[in-house]
Amino acid sequence: MEKRGFRTVAVIALCLSVLGLSIGFAALSQTLLVNGTGTVKGNTWDIKFTDLSTPTLVNGGLKGTAIIETPASISTGTTMTFDVSLVLPGDKVVYDFKVTNSGTIPAKITNVVLSGVSAALAKDVNYYFTYTSGTALAIGDTLAAGESKGLKLTVEFDQDADTLPATDVELSLGATIVYAQQ
Repeated sequence: MEKRGFRTVAVIALCLSVLGLSIGFAALSQTLLVNGTGTVKGNTWDIKFTDLSTPTLVNGGLKGTAIIETPASISTGTTMTFDVSLVLPGDKVVYDFKVTNSGTIPAKITNVVLSGVSAALAKDVNYYFTYTSGTALAIGDTLAAGESKGLKLTVEFDQDADTLPATDVELSLGATIVYAQQ
């Protein structure tokens, strides 16, 4: 009987030990919680052309040779159109306008593509963008939210051109300026 009593006492002691360890573990454990909220704020993306002024005509040595065929215009803020005729070397038309970031997201130029000069006149007709300071428009240039920068578009018949076309040459000049999130 003594063995039975010893076993009983041992089982009771083991149960009490397990119960004690469980209470001890519970007393030494802690649950941590994290609660919070997040908000994605509203933003706008709105890069556009604004403030187109009357173009400046520079005539190649003769008065009145460069011609504005149709006044330039800006439609939907993202497209500028113009129609000019360059008659003699040195003729130039310069358009002044602004590019404006009316949105809340800073932007940068990621691409500038000029197209449309025929191979026959590629060395004699130039068109390009500069800032009003004279600095060329370049990939990586930035436009902060709410900022406007003055631009110039120049279309010119090179004053050093050594040949003149015998008939009118129609040029479909095009430019794409791509702004992306900075």
